[in-house]
Amino acid sequence: FTAKEIGEIETATKELYRLFLEAGQYLVDNPHLLVEKFGIPQAVVPLIIRTWNEEPPCLNHGRFDLGYSGNGPPKRSE
Repeated sequence: FTAKEIGEIETATKELYRLFLEAGQYLVDNPHLLVEKFGIPQAVVPLIIRTWNEEPPCLNHGRFDLGYSGNGPPKRSE
């Protein structure tokens, strides 16, 4: 990879992580969605909120698969 390509990949992954944190915070701020949209049992919701608020963001993890050809920004794989 060239320095420019690495920069494009880093920019894309940082933006994905920012959106991940924004979405997580939105769900914590609107916990009814955890039950209504994701089918999470109501009894578990306070534990999810507590964990989200207590853990440092570096402990949040997930997986995003990206395709990258070097022509344009990386794209999320479907």
